[in-house]
Amino acid sequence: MHSHPILANQPEPKRKHHVLYTDESIGKEAPIEIEHEKEVEPTTINVEEDSVIEDIPGLEDITAVVVNFQTEHLIKQAVETFRAYYPTVQLVIVDNHSTDGSREWIREQADENTRIVLNWFNNGHGPALDREFNRAKTKFVFSFDSDVIFLRGGVLEEMQERIEDAYAIGWLRWVNLDGVAVDEKRAFNKDSYCPYIHPYCALYHRDTYLSLTPFVNKGAPAVDNMRDAKKRGLELVSFKPTSYVKHLIAGTRRMWQGHWFPGEKKPMSQWEKDSSYPI
Repeated sequence: MHSHPILANQPEPKRKHHVLYTDESIGKEAPIEIEHEKEVEPTTINVEEDSVIEDIPGLEDITAVVVNFQTEHLIKQAVETFRAYYPTVQLVIVDNHSTDGSREWIREQADENTRIVLNWFNNGHGPALDREFNRAKTKFVFSFDSDVIFLRGGVLEEMQERIEDAYAIGWLRWVNLDGVAVDEKRAFNKDSYCPYIHPYCALYHRDTYLSLTPFVNKGAPAVDNMRDAKKRGLELVSFKPTSYVKHLIAGTRRMWQGHWFPGEKKPMSQWEKDSSYPI
């Protein structure tokens, strides 16, 4: 039965989840031997010593998930800054068959609090997240993008405190059917659009997620999921975590093997970045 009050009396949906073919998961119970190990120069992350927390009580109900594809220096920053503030939170790092060196670095991160999933092919960001929502055993799942940098601790604690009976908490935008954000400074008909929690830094009730349409392989992977949540009247909590994390807007969509996609003739303004790419 669902723990969410709106869904408690509804039958379990007949829901087909994505299927991913993966290497064996790497973690505490699955030690690995790496042949031809590639040395990777470490990324320097500036973290104040007195801000590093050894252990965080009260976060046992959270599994964090980040998905990587071809963004070696980005995933290093994301994981290392997350671990600087949350060294014991359960973390899953998924690689969608990268060939830029990030896959080898990710392999080396396996430990008792970190599980590694190495996919045989790139099945997309949304399906990779969906797989880990299914596999998680915790009440909540926290998603963050590989182009996120954690600036300080506290974001998980605040999100967990504020989510209560809502489905999800994070940066809330209004989007069209394709997941492209509308200009909220102008009047628009909310009946024609959908509230969307951006998964770059968001916390979800896991069992509620599993009752909805799964994340999909598109620029805005949660758009179908969020439209389903809107139809069911589920609450979303708007929380823009800019004081906790820095998001390199659309970094993973515009980056390929360490270089911006060709054809971008001039730097994009912040509004262009936010509005012209699906979120």
